[in-house]
Amino acid sequence: MYHRDGSEKVRKMKIRKFFASKVEWQYIYQLIDAIKDENIRNYLANQIQWHAIKAYWYRALDNISRLLTILMPMLVVVVQQMIKEDDSPVSQAVILAGATVTSAAGVFSRWNEKKILYRKTTELLKEETILYVTHTGQYKSAKRDERFIMEIRKIVCDTNTNWGKIEEKTDGQEEQQMEGEG
Repeated sequence: MYHRDGSEKVRKMKIRKFFASKVEWQYIYQLIDAIKDENIRNYLANQIQWHAIKAYWYRALDNISRLLTILMPMLVVVVQQMIKEDDSPVSQAVILAGATVTSAAGVFSRWNEKKILYRKTTELLKEETILYVTHTGQYKSAKRDERFIMEIRKIVCDTNTNWGKIEEKTDGQEEQQMEGEG
């Protein structure tokens, strides 16, 4: 839960500095601090934090997968040179399987697409908050709190729908791969 207490904010910023830059979190917390209603503030803070952290983790997984995709074939060649063919065909098979799995993991998991989705959502939430805080556009009216909550909810629902579509693509690819092997 987000609290306006400075010490809590500093603690959370230290925890989250691994997931985004310190400058970005300071900006996010300044935006959130400008919201007077505690329930809206907590809801928004949780949504932005969750999406920013998910974007970070998917970025990390995607980068690791790409790195392993590059390194595994090199490892296969090195190990094949070190192991005599008649000594350990099982070792060679395991390493080749590892190279195949790491390459396939990045393709089938769609971590890059998920990273982009969550990062885009974080930015949309920040943009909507700026409009709300500055009483701009649709937030000039008396029902601005209600409109803001509904817009945040819509952004989050759209993200969930798009995540489901990404997962359906992933499931479809896995089924096609299994049919191709069978």
